[in-house]
Amino acid sequence: MFTEKATELLHTHPPFVVLVVHKDWLKNLFLTLTWLQGADIFFNGIQSRVVIGLLNGHNTLSRHSYVMGLSNNPTCRKCGTEEETSVYILCECETLASLRHTHLGSFFLDPKDIRKLSIGAIWNFAKGTGFL
Repeated sequence: MFTEKATELLHTHPPFVVLVVHKDWLKNLFLTLTWLQGADIFFNGIQSRVVIGLLNGHNTLSRHSYVMGLSNNPTCRKCGTEEETSVYILCECETLASLRHTHLGSFFLDPKDIRKLSIGAIWNFAKGTGFL
């Protein structure tokens, strides 16, 4: 299942996340994410797109839709006070503080703390926001 290089990276870089994409991913839309101790977490195409989009900023949040010309308003749909960006949703929006605490372990996060979060926690938080 894993390539030799992926297995080597997993053993030589324990805190490193190894992303292994199946060769026929277009057919089955699954990614295998190998996380820390080598546990496999399977995400379907929608879950993968949401989490990756939330992490890289290419998503359906208001700011990105505004930049793409698909929306007239870049502000947060939950609080209406700041631009709705990935960092704002994951770290700062006061309206999402309770949900953030439930799924991500803190009411507010520093952007550098995002890399310490599990992929599953990010997915559950994203799902809970209702932005999907």
